[in-house]
Amino acid sequence: MEGVEPVADRTWLHLVISGVLIIGVLLVLSRAGLPEIATGPFVSLLILGVFALVYRGRLPGPADLVDIVRGADRR
Repeated sequence: MEGVEPVADRTWLHLVISGVLIIGVLLVLSRAGLPEIATGPFVSLLILGVFALVYRGRLPGPADLVDIVRGADRR
């Protein structure tokens, strides 16, 4: 294929943005005074939410996750 430019690999940028967002929210969360029992579930939802925002449509959907568990690939 001539005349086609390769796509720039920006994985490191996505990981840096995700890390900064997660650490920033964790710092705010530590100052909020939430009980420790509420912090664990919130952190897991936070990490999933940040990765979903940063990686947008490249995360597997619910149907894909079922296929991953079953070992099938419908793509």
